[in-house]
Amino acid sequence: MEQEDFNELSQLVESGKFEIENTWAIPLGGGNINLIGNPNSIEIMGDSVEVYLPYFGVRQSGGSYDGEAGIKLKDKIRNLKVDEDPTKGKIDFKFETSQNTENLNFIISLYSNNKARTQVISSQRTSISYDGIISKLEKN
Repeated sequence: MEQEDFNELSQLVESGKFEIENTWAIPLGGGNINLIGNPNSIEIMGDSVEVYLPYFGVRQSGGSYDGEAGIKLKDKIRNLKVDEDPTKGKIDFKFETSQNTENLNFIISLYSNNKARTQVISSQRTSISYDGIISKLEKN
């Protein structure tokens, strides 16, 4: 059954159409923050990504919030790297993108039990991680 679950996850990632809804935010140096009831998502659509994540942490330098304290963007995925590890039932989905003058690196670990851990590394903010659930993207 585990291999079957991993194969389904692999097919979902290969389809290039999936989304993650997070249940927890894990700020660097802070406690876990429950996100249930707070809208958030990471939507992968082929070579594009749409991100709406609340952010809890410190802005390190430059830039402005433009009225948006979270991480909100629609952009092309750059430098995509996908690493599959069937023995651990895990796929790492790594890419770069940007929001105004801020560069963002996403490291998303996807697991065959449909769980996801997302780490966001920013050029202007402290890092933050999220735990959530992966599913098939239903919208076009």
